[in-house]
Parts: sequence; C-alpha cells; structure tokens
Amino acid sequence: MTDLKEVIEPLLAARQQLRETFTTLHRRVLFIVRNDMTC
Repeated sequence: MTDLKEVIEPLLAARQQLRETFTTLHRRVLFIVRNDMTC
C-alpha cells in the first residue's frame, strides 16, 4: 500500500494546485468580463 501512496499523494497535490490556479484565473476572467462593455 505504501507504493500506491507514493504515487497518489503527488497526483493529489498537483490536482489541488491546478484547482487553485484555475480558481484564480476564473476570478480574473470574471472581473475582466464584468468590466468590459464588449463582453
């Protein structure tokens, strides 16, 4: 089971980082869209 843990934990950490980055970028896009008459 230890081998599986060594594989899964880095994948979960990478997934968490991707979600955090996505959330930040999504908020930035929403801010831009709300303040742009063309959008």
